[in-house]
Amino acid sequence: MFSGKADLSFPKLFSGVNLETGLKYTKFGNDSQTDYDQLINGRSIYEGIVTENGFHYQEQDIAGYFSMNKDFKKWSAKAGLRYEETLTDGYSVTERNKRNFGNFFPSAFLQYKIADGSSADLSYTRRIVRPSLFDVNPFKFYTSIYSDYVGNPLLNPSLQDNLNLNVMVRSIFLFSMFYNITYAPVVSFPFNTDQNTIETRKINSGKLDSYGFNFDVSLNPKSWWQSNFSASLGSYRYRSDFNYDLDGTPVNITISTRQSAQFPKGLSADLGFSATLPGGGYNIARQKGYSSLDLGLSKTLLRNRLILSLSAQDILKSSTQRSTVLTSEFRSINSNYYDFRQVMLSVRFKFGRELKVVRKKSAPQELNRLK
Repeated sequence: MFSGKADLSFPKLFSGVNLETGLKYTKFGNDSQTDYDQLINGRSIYEGIVTENGFHYQEQDIAGYFSMNKDFKKWSAKAGLRYEETLTDGYSVTERNKRNFGNFFPSAFLQYKIADGSSADLSYTRRIVRPSLFDVNPFKFYTSIYSDYVGNPLLNPSLQDNLNLNVMVRSIFLFSMFYNITYAPVVSFPFNTDQNTIETRKINSGKLDSYGFNFDVSLNPKSWWQSNFSASLGSYRYRSDFNYDLDGTPVNITISTRQSAQFPKGLSADLGFSATLPGGGYNIARQKGYSSLDLGLSKTLLRNRLILSLSAQDILKSSTQRSTVLTSEFRSINSNYYDFRQVMLSVRFKFGRELKVVRKKSAPQELNRLK
């Protein structure tokens, strides 16, 4: 991946208004090889089916933007506009597809500072949600002899309008409300094929309205104890020509906490827990609940030169994700456990002076699409 940008700033260009403008270019490429099989008594269950594939993908993003901002007394305001052009080229052993598309993305932000550490802000942004590389790979991947998954190289990125209201209180409590509209989102639709198997395909379809509320709090009950809590409550409405039944309105509830403690003699501990409660959903699927409990311990020795760390993830083995899709023809039930449960022991020794290296994160959205 290669990324480069150039920015220009014109502070207080007129009437105290600051102007910024710039260009950005990103080239994103990926070559992947897929090969899978399942043997029973030494024989493949996929005889006569191609189970290996190479997928090559290149993408270029060219963007230009400008924005204006101004501060007056307790108010801050910012508005901007970005144009982005995308060119893609993806090919595998079965086909090749070249695409290009461009869009404008406006944004606006308004903030009021109530007091030190307290503020309220309202923002609107239009974003682009790109499909992952797995989504656009046309290769058919068999999850069992009765089900398969196939990507769609003709997928378009989805456009999303976002409206957010945030209230910060004393730099401790954060209350957030959101309302998002996604146009032609990328959705996984299951179909009953002629071979009597369930094939899951990625397509652009319908309109998704999401709304909800988030709450975050960060506390220091003691000088040695840091405590963080988060909770989210939301729902959505998805409209599509696809015939499905959500069996009621989904309610997505998630909670999480992280507790960190520093003890005498170089001992520290971290406890983390997150959970998604039953009754939620995503697009056309209803989801069961799942959770994860993590624990970490650390001890420094030899004047902090030797660091021993022990960590455990998904201790209760409770992060299995289950979902159900109900149509007029069939019910599709999926259960996935990605084996997050692990214990890790690490030993670190500092031989000399530690150098401080500054690493700049770049293009995280492009990297996330590899997942």
